[in-house]
Amino acid sequence: MTTKFLLQQRQFLQQLAAPRFDTPADVVRHLGAVQAQDYDMSKWAVGLRMNHCHSATVEAAINDGQLIRTHVLRPTWHLVHPEDLRWMLALTAPYVKKGIAHYDKKLELDDAFFKKSNRLICKALEGKHLTRTELKTVLDKAGIKSDSHRLVHIMIRPELDGLICSGARKGKQTTYALIEERIPATKNISKEEALTTLALRYFSSHGPATLKDFSWWSGLPVTVARAGLEAVRQQLDQEDDYYFKEQAGKLTPKIHLLPNYDEYLVAYADRAAMHNGKNEDKMQRAAPFFDNTIIIDGQVAGTWKREVKKEDVKVSLYPFDKLTTTQESKLKKAAGAYVAFMRTS
Repeated sequence: MTTKFLLQQRQFLQQLAAPRFDTPADVVRHLGAVQAQDYDMSKWAVGLRMNHCHSATVEAAINDGQLIRTHVLRPTWHLVHPEDLRWMLALTAPYVKKGIAHYDKKLELDDAFFKKSNRLICKALEGKHLTRTELKTVLDKAGIKSDSHRLVHIMIRPELDGLICSGARKGKQTTYALIEERIPATKNISKEEALTTLALRYFSSHGPATLKDFSWWSGLPVTVARAGLEAVRQQLDQEDDYYFKEQAGKLTPKIHLLPNYDEYLVAYADRAAMHNGKNEDKMQRAAPFFDNTIIIDGQVAGTWKREVKKEDVKVSLYPFDKLTTTQESKLKKAAGAYVAFMRTS
């Protein structure tokens, strides 16, 4: 598979080339999950894949429970569609727990401890949405030591157990809520169906991608990921070791300002195609796969930073190489799109 074709298809399938969705929930459902440890920038990850979106739209979707932000893959924060959360957790949570078990042990957190802390947290959340600080106070009153690192793991466990998830924001603070109060009952599906659903979502939205890429993104062992791929192989296009749902169309050259941890970059185990080899030294210095990135012709071509003070939004651009006049114009337009996303209400 040529790099040009791979990048073209990923831009189409990831909704960067020609967005076709009008709601945040539709974008996230299409992608399966959107990495979201940086809350503000995760909103941009959704918004740039929509038609006519602004920050307040995505914020409202999160506050209303149309999007859920929780730990579900690898583990890290992700945005997921509420109808997908229960079956996705049933599939992935056992592997996430196994992956962080050695940290839990170092922090003296075991099943008996989590049974107690889960009970206290869920009791406190009945009919309420509480911040992490408010829940820490509940734990402190019960005599449970909850320093910052320990508290992270204490709060991840009831998320993985399918008990709590994100609630509505309190000012600039995120909150937690009970899943049973936040998300209406959804149909139970088998783990086999969950696996095939996740595999089809991934390759249909992130392809062309390999089995190794799917295993990395989902956090599933390669043997499990392979079973998912085999179940949906006949529904996918294949070239070499890459699987996808080919989307035809003319790719109009665009320049994108992607947020840090964007799915376009971090959702693959192999990211070599995403940058030009001549910029290898700059890539290493900038660590752009985990930074806000400038994308030109589908590849990383620089980084960018934002500064937000009330209604004032400033974007600073750091391209790796000198740009053509046309590229400079498109880059300014891309920066303007981010500013408009932040300012429009």
